[in-house]
Amino acid sequence: MIGCQNGTVRFYRRQAIFILSGWMMLLMMPPVFSADPDLEEPIAARRPELVDLYPGQALSAEALAEQAKSSVVAVSFAGRDGQQAGLGTGFVISADGLIATNLHVIGE
Repeated sequence: MIGCQNGTVRFYRRQAIFILSGWMMLLMMPPVFSADPDLEEPIAARRPELVDLYPGQALSAEALAEQAKSSVVAVSFAGRDGQQAGLGTGFVISADGLIATNLHVIGE
């Protein structure tokens, strides 16, 4: 019986030492999640500065769609065998005809 009780005491002593050493390590660590006093607001809350492309002119959705309509294109992608492999839309992003579209339209 005495041997069993000594084993139990050793078990609890090891657990207590383990827990206390963990707490001591946490207390000695530098504060990782502390707030930086120099920041007025959290970085995630900062918003990028918006640039007004048309100063003094508010565009309606219809006017904006009318302006963008000429750059929208239909994209049809054919594989090496000539069979249609992708179909979708895109839009012209440069004067030399560079088109932006989704990867699933043209395949990988």
